[in-house]
Amino acid sequence: LGSVMGWVYADLLGKPYDVGHYYLYVPQNRSAGPMPAILFLHGSAGNFKAYTWVWSKFAEAHGYVVVAPSFGFGDWRRPDGGRAALRALDDALTLADIDRRRIYLAGLSNGGLGVSQLAAHAPERFRGLIFVSPVMDTDIVDRAAFHQAWAGRPALVVTGEADRRVPLAYVDRRVDRLRSGGVLVSFVTYPDEDHFLFFSQRESVLNDVALWLAEIAE
Repeated sequence: LGSVMGWVYADLLGKPYDVGHYYLYVPQNRSAGPMPAILFLHGSAGNFKAYTWVWSKFAEAHGYVVVAPSFGFGDWRRPDGGRAALRALDDALTLADIDRRRIYLAGLSNGGLGVSQLAAHAPERFRGLIFVSPVMDTDIVDRAAFHQAWAGRPALVVTGEADRRVPLAYVDRRVDRLRSGGVLVSFVTYPDEDHFLFFSQRESVLNDVALWLAEIAE
């Protein structure tokens, strides 16, 4: 995979950075018929190709397509952030045999801001939400409209209790608000892990995702 850091630097310098790029991983290990997919939004500092490398292990083990759009430095709160993600997903739908009924929206760190916005803007397009070490857009996820759109629907939150970038108390509050609004949140914490548990505990985190997906599929 080629690096996209050039567009990160372009974003920081105020130059054009949204070029429509995304990584698409289609597993070789797959069953017949349309495949479920994960739309993954990267965190701050850009769309590291290591993200797709980690997700590729999950894709091969469980038969998921991974769509990972690049959005400059990763400020998904910008109005065109959601459009960039959906543009990537729509293009991927023309290239891979994706089951439109089983598309899951995932975000890591500041990618959680994009998940917040897309989940509110296009809730009908996603079967569930995955937040890892998440920053969430509180102006969105705490609203009654968001709760109404996602009440009775599943979300997974995974975070490290030693995370200084996104403290556990902050994530706890967001989970409590989502649950009080009727969202079916599964909450997994890692006592000794920091903000980078997606890499340091990648096998365990991917297993958390796999178990959650199996549960909500029943």
